[in-house]
Amino acid sequence: MTDLARFQRTIVDDTGAIIASPTIEVRDQVSNALVSLFSDRAGASAISNPFTGTAEGLAAFHVAGGAYKITATSGAFSEIWTWVGIGTASEYDFTAVQDYIDTEIAPACLGIVIDNGGTAITTGVKGDLVIPFDCDITEWTLLADQTGSIVFDIWKDTYANFPPTVADTITAAAKPTISSGVKGKSSTLTGWTVSCSAGDILRLHVDSATSIQRVTIFLALART
Repeated sequence: MTDLARFQRTIVDDTGAIIASPTIEVRDQVSNALVSLFSDRAGASAISNPFTGTAEGLAAFHVAGGAYKITATSGAFSEIWTWVGIGTASEYDFTAVQDYIDTEIAPACLGIVIDNGGTAITTGVKGDLVIPFDCDITEWTLLADQTGSIVFDIWKDTYANFPPTVADTITAAAKPTISSGVKGKSSTLTGWTVSCSAGDILRLHVDSATSIQRVTIFLALART
């Protein structure tokens, strides 16, 4: 038998909590038929389908290359992954894909445009951003439409506690700033609370502004 491809994943819920001993079902994505699973790459030791993952939430098996629908359940918990490519030639091992996502796609950026419609930007709350995944803020960038000055504060709180207030500031004294220019950037976030959780809300507040009518603020994120 040709060497099989390995799938493995720790099953967690939306909060990141491990799902102990999950039930794992694997079906062919096209035919929806249950497929043959094995505990080894050589295909010598078959395992049941569905099967039970470990107490630590690990789901692992070997299977012939193809596209699969994988379902994990435990009590009220249920998660389905579709078109999961697993294989040694035409498909990638799922773990390799996950490693690629974690290392190559982990960096991301959130941004918002603040446009005051042809007049100078005023002070106050200008918008909110939702954090898409657990991450650290690593850098800010400001790009303005014309020479001027602007200072931002950023407030962060959970969705449950929305809206954030000035008491939730994360920037300390190192606020994103343009000073008599058209741009600003810094990865030196001295005093910042950089850690964010998926679903956190960032509120953007303009503390002061002169001349600038439109500005884009970008926040670089690193997945944690």
